[in-house]
Amino acid sequence: MGAKINTYTVDGWRGTVPALANTVTARDRAGTDGYTFVRAGKRSPPFTISTRETCSTISSARNRCADYEALINKFVILEDPSGRGYSRVMVLNVVPEARRLLVSTDGNAAVVSAEWSLQRG
Repeated sequence: MGAKINTYTVDGWRGTVPALANTVTARDRAGTDGYTFVRAGKRSPPFTISTRETCSTISSARNRCADYEALINKFVILEDPSGRGYSRVMVLNVVPEARRLLVSTDGNAAVVSAEWSLQRG
């Protein structure tokens, strides 16, 4: 099975998706002794994954970089290489890079490497 980010299938995936946990913050209670604890909801800590994808031309690789950057501050669906799906994952940042793939090709192929900063929420 291939890994996916939304509808984009990637060839390589490095990183793991952490579990959800309740985020709790403590606040001083004005005029009383003590604190109150407030649940902010279930979230995961921010995490990073690296992906790699092969494209047929350098222009399609550059278009894929633009598509990846358009996902910043949006919720996506992930599917890791083992087939587990994760919904409502926020893309905090992505840094894609398109390069020509010259080894074992005719020189037209390209590879898109991306570093994703994500958070489940």
